Amino acid sequence: MANYQNIFTHLVIKFDEKNKQGKDIIDLVPISWTHDKDGQIYCKYPNKNEYHKINKMCKKSMICDPSWNDFKITVVKEAHSYEQGLRRMEKAFSDTVVQSSVEELVNSSEEEEGPQQFNKNDLKACLNDISEFGGSKINFMPESFDDDYNNSSQSEVYNSEELSNSDNCNSSSSSYSNEKRFFKKPKKKCQTSIIPPKKVAKHDIQKKSKIRQPEHYIVQPTTSNTIVTGKKIHNIQSKYCPTCGAAATESVTQANLESAKRSILYSIREEAKATRTLIATNSNTNLIEKIMQEENIVGLPALDLESFLDFEKQLKNDIELIKKIKCFMAINIKCSVKLSDNMTVVIPQIMSKSVQVMYSAFGRETNGIKKLNFSATETYKHLLEALTSKFSDLKHKEIASQLSRWFSGAKDREGGKKERLYKKIKMSETT
Repeated sequence: MANYQNIFTHLVIKFDEKNKQGKDIIDLVPISWTHDKDGQIYCKYPNKNEYHKINKMCKKSMICDPSWNDFKITVVKEAHSYEQGLRRMEKAFSDTVVQSSVEELVNSSEEEEGPQQFNKNDLKACLNDISEFGGSKINFMPESFDDDYNNSSQSEVYNSEELSNSDNCNSSSSSYSNEKRFFKKPKKKCQTSIIPPKKVAKHDIQKKSKIRQPEHYIVQPTTSNTIVTGKKIHNIQSKYCPTCGAAATESVTQANLESAKRSILYSIREEAKATRTLIATNSNTNLIEKIMQEENIVGLPALDLESFLDFEKQLKNDIELIKKIKCFMAINIKCSVKLSDNMTVVIPQIMSKSVQVMYSAFGRETNGIKKLNFSATETYKHLLEALTSKFSDLKHKEIASQLSRWFSGAKDREGGKKERLYKKIKMSETT
């Protein structure tokens, strides 16, 4: 252990105790958490209330607490850093036979064995010497192999490490869970397509000093919807659930069901809200028309500023007039879709153009002339209430912007623009 501490910082360990499913437990810990005891290696491991801190403590190589429990372990791999330890731990999970720990060291390729050359008979025997798969033995050598071998003008060699990986994956997989295997048993008997190991020519081996790392190869049943190209498997007809978005090939989880439930409930609430609004609008329209038929609003539109200010005073105290103005606005904005159209329909029927040009939306100056503040009036308060009830998703900022634009163009309405252009033409003719 002392030699380990001088060279390595982390260890990939396997606990002698197994989990509830009887599977091995592999983890990455700082080397300072391990110690010798009676010729066996033990590891100090955090308590359950500190499990959420394990990754952080392991990365920083924090000192273990004396109160932690001891567990008997077996060292699987050594690592020079936390990042290297993560990579080697993942490889220990995915590979049934753990590779040599010198695999990632500098100049490690000098200690590795070179590619091994096989003749036709040895290669055929090596590929066929594989355990049974799905009740039947897979023939890795097609019938045309003999013809292709005899017709080839240049001899080829296979990387022995690639062949041993595929053999070891079947022979010693009993020590790890079935979830980590590369080979999956097909549900139905079907023709299997094998992605063979990459071939390396002799002249390529002489040019390269380092041997590339072996790739994993997957036995995948061939169906009409699957295309196998290299290491990637493409599904032509991928189908997804329109509600939760899960792929059709994946099993449905509790999270998918909860997501689908929330989506359905949201749709139901929105449809119910729209239905209630439609019913309320129809019933309110009948009530509004009944109120408006009893008596019309007298004195509208206001032709001058004094008449409009008198109307404003009445709106503060007269409840019947408030009901009538609200009904009047609700009826007039019922058929308009755009916000600016609603203002164009309602405001001119309350105040004439001569009064409109005296106001701005928020009392700002226009061309150096101070204007009255329309947003401070009772009319604006009831108009804003009517607009927000119709456009529930509309923000007050957008209403204010449209109102400012509407009052800035008041002087050009009712023939004002033509009159202004006519005056400009007359002035240019006289000069």
